[in-house]
Amino acid sequence: PFAGKSMELFRVNSVTGIHGMQEITFKPPAKPGQKDYGLLYIGIGDGGSAESGYPFLAHHLNRIWGTILRINPQGKNSANGHYGIPADNPFIKSTDSSTLKEIYAYGFRNPHRITWSKSGQMIATNIGHGNIESLNFILPAHDYGWPIREGAFVIHTEGDMN
Repeated sequence: PFAGKSMELFRVNSVTGIHGMQEITFKPPAKPGQKDYGLLYIGIGDGGSAESGYPFLAHHLNRIWGTILRINPQGKNSANGHYGIPADNPFIKSTDSSTLKEIYAYGFRNPHRITWSKSGQMIATNIGHGNIESLNFILPAHDYGWPIREGAFVIHTEGDMN
């Protein structure tokens, strides 16, 4: 049985019941004293926004949808004070006050199954819409393209996506 103390870090609204928060994980190989030790990675899908006529909700640094976040659950420097944002996150020094400093990478439809290679490289799968199911090496601050692109394909999200 669980013997710890639960805590709510934040809540995320979603356009539909699909592609919500898909993955929460710590980096297993990280050891005490290393920069990733104790940091939480969170894959958040686009919430079905593109298919539902709201493609503008994903693919922005000021919105949480379609991102992988990196936070410190023990910290307190987030907007709500319930968690911390690591000082080396890729957007931490953005001068745009609307940029979410929690974002580690963005441009995903549905990032999940986050893992790390033996060499420490982060890897995540991304559920495609019609052309591509992908396995990505995750780079800090990298844009993975959704909903403008699905893999190498330029897509038209303003029209019918079904």
